[in-house]
Amino acid sequence: MFEPPWSVTDWNSPREPQRGDAGSGGGLRGSLRRLLRPRRGAVEARVFVLGTVGTDAVTDRLCAVLDRRGHATRAVTIGEGDPALRGRGERGAVETLVVNAHDDSEAVRRAQDMLGPPDVVVVTAAGRDSRAARGPGRGDVVRSIAGSVPAGAHVVNAEGTPAVRRYLATAVERRGATISHVGAHDADAPGAELGSAIDGALAALEEPPMPDEEREAFAAASHPEWLDLRAGRCYDALGVTDTVALERLRYALCPDREPIELVVVTDRERRDVAATLADYASDCHERRLIPTVYAIGPLSAQFADRCTAPTVDRGGDAPAGRVLDEALAAGPTIVVGPEGTPAGTAIADSITERIERSGTARIG
Repeated sequence: MFEPPWSVTDWNSPREPQRGDAGSGGGLRGSLRRLLRPRRGAVEARVFVLGTVGTDAVTDRLCAVLDRRGHATRAVTIGEGDPALRGRGERGAVETLVVNAHDDSEAVRRAQDMLGPPDVVVVTAAGRDSRAARGPGRGDVVRSIAGSVPAGAHVVNAEGTPAVRRYLATAVERRGATISHVGAHDADAPGAELGSAIDGALAALEEPPMPDEEREAFAAASHPEWLDLRAGRCYDALGVTDTVALERLRYALCPDREPIELVVVTDRERRDVAATLADYASDCHERRLIPTVYAIGPLSAQFADRCTAPTVDRGGDAPAGRVLDEALAAGPTIVVGPEGTPAGTAIADSITERIERSGTARIG
């Protein structure tokens, strides 16, 4: 198990080795080591930021606000590898830890084991992607978030889906914690709920909210913009598989209901994402928002069979750049699907090669 090479009171001081640190952290020895491990300094608050979208933006802005107000704050991102620490070169006590654990239950577990349980849990979104809530009381993401809340913590929930709000309220209260729901979840602009999440976290820390001008600037920075490529307008939404986030994204890019072309990347390891995107594309086609879908990757044929929108199946061997240009020639194009896959990397590289000037490429 990874052990951070710092203490909370002095992030540069080396960690003294503890007996039993080597080897597996499981079993009786690991349990005793966790019980006997000394508290890491006088941390006044641990804030965990969880969700399917927007966790990076909320973590960064919350830290910036607290830093400006004189708090000794450190941000930690828990990912697949070792935690990424911001401010490693600074010395001094740490009052507030802001931990970006995304929506990964394993990341949340590691964060709690390394840094202690959260005092405040901020939920940015727990939307309807293939891993999230398909109805009241179901969904791996929602259960993971609810299960990460310890007794005595306070949850600030900016996810607006009524079924998710009801589930979180019940689950959190059963765990002996409290919850407050924030944000205008019917807001058209992506990122509106993220400002509410930050203000809710500040309130939980007994801090005043952001000034109006800062909140407006944050919302403006969260607004997506098209990339202007030689062949047309494009938006790279790889990695965003939450259909609520995708719909807000589409609306923000096309508030006048301008139709868009959709390029869908598929991968054998993410069949759930392919099915979710096929259903989303079908719904958008019925609303006359997506005329044509272009599917690439190893599951393109299965995607085409499920999707009721006209789908051009280009398979797993078609040059990504050629497929992208084909879509762009027909109209503004959004590229979706799992990132970090062979097909996803190929089309992301094709977008990069074609950029003449770019806007904001991501929400959060």
